[in-house]
Amino acid sequence: MMDVEHIKALEQAATPGPWYWDEDNWLDVAAAHYVIEPDDDGFEDTTQLKVRPEDKAFIADARSAVPALVAAVERVQALHTPMNDVCISCDLVYPCPTIETLEAS
Repeated sequence: MMDVEHIKALEQAATPGPWYWDEDNWLDVAAAHYVIEPDDDGFEDTTQLKVRPEDKAFIADARSAVPALVAAVERVQALHTPMNDVCISCDLVYPCPTIETLEAS
């Protein structure tokens, strides 16, 4: 089961985003960029990646948290599917408020 409160705490402790890869300035160790050095073997060498400990925890946990969050959203979407323009879960016109909320940006 996904621990939403744990994920929220990690996200709130991490440096605010958006984070980006500044490929042109990866040697600038004084810059406040989250950057990764390209490597010849197709991998990314993270020796130049500058992060706070809180950011490391967020990045590491994201590998399992993101798939869990996606799966949770997919389960909710599966419950709220249309049949003859009506949501089969809540018997409202499709898209129902649940789907509208999930799709809001």
